[in-house]
Amino acid sequence: MKFDEIFTKQKNFFLVCFILFYCNSNQKKTEVLENPIEKIAISFSKKIDKENERLIVLNFTDSNGKSQDVGNIFSEKLTTELVKKGKFTILDRFTYQKKLKEIDLNLSPTSDLGELRKVSDVLNLKYVVTGILTRYQSGYGINARLIDPKTGLIISAEEAFYASE
Repeated sequence: MKFDEIFTKQKNFFLVCFILFYCNSNQKKTEVLENPIEKIAISFSKKIDKENERLIVLNFTDSNGKSQDVGNIFSEKLTTELVKKGKFTILDRFTYQKKLKEIDLNLSPTSDLGELRKVSDVLNLKYVVTGILTRYQSGYGINARLIDPKTGLIISAEEAFYASE
């Protein structure tokens, strides 16, 4: 092989390496979030175009619809993260649960669509957030959904893993 052929092959190799390096270095870097609840809040915030939409976060349950203390904790954490995003008008479920009981309505994650519609009318809600927790040996799988309570359609869904310490 002649010197010119070797030089041309090496030059082409370095050119390809440079192009790959340059293209790769210009890609957007994705931010790694340590807080899985924040990941869910960011995902839901990006999905909604209009500011100050009213929503409420229901108590997270297990896959059988049973409430758990840890579900209440995750619901509270997500409520806080959504408030911090400043995009939504978030209703406190404990405050409004009392109001709904007075008119014989229930703010339960296992409510049927008819009851959710009534609740959304009374509270003027645009969205309801529900969640299911799955216990694993090393933590919790979180599956959260942003739902239109008038139609029952899922507007957005996100999953995350919360590692136990």
